[in-house]
Amino acid sequence: FLLMEMHSFWTFLLCLTTLYHKTATLSALLTMRDPSDLLVDASTCSIRRGAVLLSIYGSIFSQMAMALERYCASRNLSTYENSSVQSGLWLNAAHV
Repeated sequence: FLLMEMHSFWTFLLCLTTLYHKTATLSALLTMRDPSDLLVDASTCSIRRGAVLLSIYGSIFSQMAMALERYCASRNLSTYENSSVQSGLWLNAAHV
């Protein structure tokens, strides 16, 4: 359950960062007077792109953690049902 919550967080963060980036680009596009107004400085670009990339990698790694958890559950079906919450917390900590 916790892994699914973390994946939902990363996906939501990805949606927010993409929406912000596209809104800022659209705003610059609609208010430009000449094409050079679309250019942004390196620090602004790295902040925008960095937030999107962090969200993408977080989403990918959370999917990998869920796949690993499902693999462990399928492989050790008889013992997995009796395992402690500790194994789920370790998987969650590993992907963060």
